[in-house]
Amino acid sequence: MHELELRFIEVAKRHALVGMQAAKALNDEQDKLQLELVLTPERLASPEGTAQSRATLEQLREFMHIHKAAFEQMALACSTELAGTLAEVPVHLQEEYRAGIVTSINWQLEAQSLLYRNRERWIAAALEICQLIDTCRDAVVFAEEGMGFVNDDDLERFQALFAVIEEIHQLEVAQLSERSQRLVQSLAVLEQVVPA
Repeated sequence: MHELELRFIEVAKRHALVGMQAAKALNDEQDKLQLELVLTPERLASPEGTAQSRATLEQLREFMHIHKAAFEQMALACSTELAGTLAEVPVHLQEEYRAGIVTSINWQLEAQSLLYRNRERWIAAALEICQLIDTCRDAVVFAEEGMGFVNDDDLERFQALFAVIEEIHQLEVAQLSERSQRLVQSLAVLEQVVPA
C-alpha cells in the first residue's frame, strides 16, 4: 500500500476515534445532569422540584448548543484534513476514496443533526410538561406510580407530551445502536488496513 494511502487511512481512523470521544463526552455530561429524574412525580410534586427540572433542562439545552458548535468545528476540521490528504493519494484511488468519505461524512452529519433536532424536541416537550404541571398543580395527584390529572384535557396534553418523550427516546436508542455498529465496522476495516 502506498505511504500516502496509509496516511489518509490514519487520518480517517483518528477522526473516527475523536468522534467516539465526543459522543462519550456528550453521554457523560447528560449522565451528570441526571435527566432520568427530571420528569419523576417526586421531582414535579413541588414548585421547587419543577424549577429544578427546568434548570436542568436549560443546562442541557445550553450544553447541546455548545456540543453542536464544537461538533461543527470538528467536522469542518476533519473534512478539511481528509480533503488535503486525499489530494495526495494516487489519482487512480482518489475517486473511490472520495465516494466512500463523502457517503460516510454525509451519513454522520445527518445522524448528528438528527440527534440535535430530537434532543431539542425532547427538551421542549419536557419543558412543556413542567409548564403544564405548574399550571394545573392543584388538580394533579402525585403518587409513586405516576401522576393523576383531574382535568381530562390536562391528562391528554400530558400523555401527548410524554408520547413525544418516549418516541424520541426510542429513536435515540436505535440511532445510537446503529451509529455504534457503523463506527465499530469502520474502525475494524481501518484497523485491518493499518494496524494500530
